[in-house]
Amino acid sequence: MRILETIWLVCFLLGLLLLGVFGTWAETAPFWYGAGLVAVSGTGALLSRQGKPDEKMSPGCLILMGVLGSYLAWRGLTSEVKWLARQDLVFAATAVVAYGLMAVRYTTPKARLAVLGVLFLLVAGNAGLGLYQYFVKPALSIFSLFGLRRSGEISAGGFFESGNHMAGFMTLAGLPLLGVAVLGQGLRGTVRACATIGFLLAATGVAFSTSRGGAAGFFCGMGLMLILAFILWLAQRRGAQGNSRLGWWLATLAISFPVLLGVAGMNIRQFFSKGQELTSLANRFPLWDAAMAQWNMSPLIGTGARSYEYMERAFRTTETKWMVWAGEVDAIFAHNDYLQCLADYGLIGLVLVLLVVLFHFGRAFLSLYHNATSLPASHAAPSGLATGLTCGALAGIAGIMIQAVAEFNLHIGINAVMAGLLLGILATPGFKVLENRPLKSPDPAV
Repeated sequence: MRILETIWLVCFLLGLLLLGVFGTWAETAPFWYGAGLVAVSGTGALLSRQGKPDEKMSPGCLILMGVLGSYLAWRGLTSEVKWLARQDLVFAATAVVAYGLMAVRYTTPKARLAVLGVLFLLVAGNAGLGLYQYFVKPALSIFSLFGLRRSGEISAGGFFESGNHMAGFMTLAGLPLLGVAVLGQGLRGTVRACATIGFLLAATGVAFSTSRGGAAGFFCGMGLMLILAFILWLAQRRGAQGNSRLGWWLATLAISFPVLLGVAGMNIRQFFSKGQELTSLANRFPLWDAAMAQWNMSPLIGTGARSYEYMERAFRTTETKWMVWAGEVDAIFAHNDYLQCLADYGLIGLVLVLLVVLFHFGRAFLSLYHNATSLPASHAAPSGLATGLTCGALAGIAGIMIQAVAEFNLHIGINAVMAGLLLGILATPGFKVLENRPLKSPDPAV
């Protein structure tokens, strides 16, 4: 059975790696390479036997995710825009499978460290290619193999078509690495060092992506990480045997925050000094108005998955010019994931999405509180991986939700899968070893 479990895990890791390279476009054709392996992993894990899990999973989180997945599937299958709706359906289905695997099957420290290793490779690859694009050849893209071309913007995009989308991925992948680096007590120094390098590469990628929304999401998520680390540090100091090393990591994080923010801000200001306004939303307001008008046509269930690309044209006038540098073009996306969800899936869809996020955040905060208050500090070290991943997943989801106000990152394949993966971590944080370990009673003689 262990051999089969290893095979399914390897399939998942290879699928995630391929998705991180080829699933970075709003198209399903290259997305299939990785999605197929994720489906194989999910099918194998579903059919193989599994022992009773050590950690009690949250039934509320799993039920809500199941309801959301079923609703998205229904609106995807019943949408009149069949081909585009199938793209949404494939992305969402792969994300739900990744969620289930992380929440139910791949909950051991070894499995999650392996996932972190894949995220490190993807972050490094995006950062390296992105810097080459920024300084040497902006048009370079791995998608030239499929006849697709990158936009003409001079920014770091990595494996993505746009720097905005790469910044979203760096938020989802880089902040969990930061959590393990800062809060990973009990892990080997090499693991925390690699996590630190991965986070710095992610921050570098965001800085040179010239994405304002990406920078806002990344650094807001980093700010949440700083707050969580500070709270955990205070809780640790109150213990009888607090560990001062967390304080040093916290101080380093606090110092690096303004430095990295300053570098990102400098690059963004330099990019927008070439003719575009820094505070401009590139006329996204007509897109948002169209989304609201579309929602009014079917407020409860929306007009169907991915119908915005067609419906937006009905509300366009001769005066509409949403992309100030490109003239009249089809918007395709609303550039606001909340409004597009509202327009395509209706009020039911948006409420379900927000409930899923709220329930998972609540589950994660309760797990962190229980771990910090019910165990003495001398037993806290082995929970470093779970604590770091949980805080990093919270920061990553919070960051991408901020960026979603002005972008469509959740319509990019790998970013949707990454959101599902992080929610799976929040559903089952991984504190099982500590929660089930009986604490020894003190020696009466002592």
